[in-house]
Amino acid sequence: MTAKPPPAEDVPAGLKPIRKRLADGSFRTYYFDRRTGTALGTDRAVAIERLRDMREEALAPPAVEPGSFEALVSAFRASPEYLDKRATTRQQYAYEMTELLRDLHGSLLSDITPAVVYAIRDRTAAAGHRHKANSLIRMLRILFGFAKRRGLAATKPTDDVPLIAVEPRTAVWTPQQIEAFLTGARPSLQAGMALLLYTVQRLSDVMALTRENLHENPADGRLWIGLRQRKTSALVWTPCHQRLAAILRALPPEQHHLVPSPTGLPWPKRNFARSWDAHLQRRNKQLAEQGLPLIPALQRRDLRRTGMVQMALAGATPNQIAAVSGHSIDQTMKILDVYIPRRGDVAAGAITAWESSPGGETFSAFEKGGGNQFPVTGNRKTSSSVKT
Repeated sequence: MTAKPPPAEDVPAGLKPIRKRLADGSFRTYYFDRRTGTALGTDRAVAIERLRDMREEALAPPAVEPGSFEALVSAFRASPEYLDKRATTRQQYAYEMTELLRDLHGSLLSDITPAVVYAIRDRTAAAGHRHKANSLIRMLRILFGFAKRRGLAATKPTDDVPLIAVEPRTAVWTPQQIEAFLTGARPSLQAGMALLLYTVQRLSDVMALTRENLHENPADGRLWIGLRQRKTSALVWTPCHQRLAAILRALPPEQHHLVPSPTGLPWPKRNFARSWDAHLQRRNKQLAEQGLPLIPALQRRDLRRTGMVQMALAGATPNQIAAVSGHSIDQTMKILDVYIPRRGDVAAGAITAWESSPGGETFSAFEKGGGNQFPVTGNRKTSSSVKT
């Protein structure tokens, strides 16, 4: 009967022995934690036990002082108010709470005054992040509202702290700027831009698209994209613009993700943004050397609105645009109201339509007797109906 080997020794990872020669010529082994460099002594059994304790302490959650901002964050993250939110909302909340912990680490709730909240807001805005400053204030409002309802805080220091005024973005990409960006871009960046523009979806939804989202209509061969928006959970079916369809059909058949990383794996948004910005910087350098107009400070999110504006200029109704973008009709109207009225080409089209209409060249009420008369008699005001 073969004897069983002795059980392997349970040694925590990171035990580092160093053998040194002493002055008398003998050797002694010293033990260290490879991760931190902490000396663990010369007794191996004692060193292993000390290292095991260190690992357990590192895994244990840190002690949270009652009444502190950390305690409030922990309570909120364990509550239904947080856990019942959509995954994307929880992710955004988690990011904002992490940012707030950088400023409020170790602070008691009673020490967080409106002056402290103002300081966080103003410092973030001064760094050029006005939207982020408002997001942090909104997160603090949520946290202190939760704290007050639960009896964790007596007051809300955010009550008298307003948001910073932020001008709505009105920038859209021109066809020339789009072409300038696409020139020399790697295929995944080209696909990313085309999907953002022609599907008018959010970046997070575009980055998640795979071949499973593509569907070809057998009746006419048209390519469609079906997706469920992460933020709204709305199911959207979008027919592909012919230019987008050409780009998607040209992708390698073995490519699963429509916008993959250079290694073919899912591309994190942060890394995609870095690659985008690096290409934009290179293109602007090339355009400057050629004496051509540069691509200004346009953002990826502007492509969604650009696509909506282009559909409106092409004659699409707000209902049709909303069906593509997934916005409500009211939201679509608000977006178009920001962008459309300020465009000169829209104004020119209105005047052209007016001039082309029957009787559009002259004002039909210019009749004998003069005066600005209304063409419909029933709508004409008389002197007796005008208040003085």
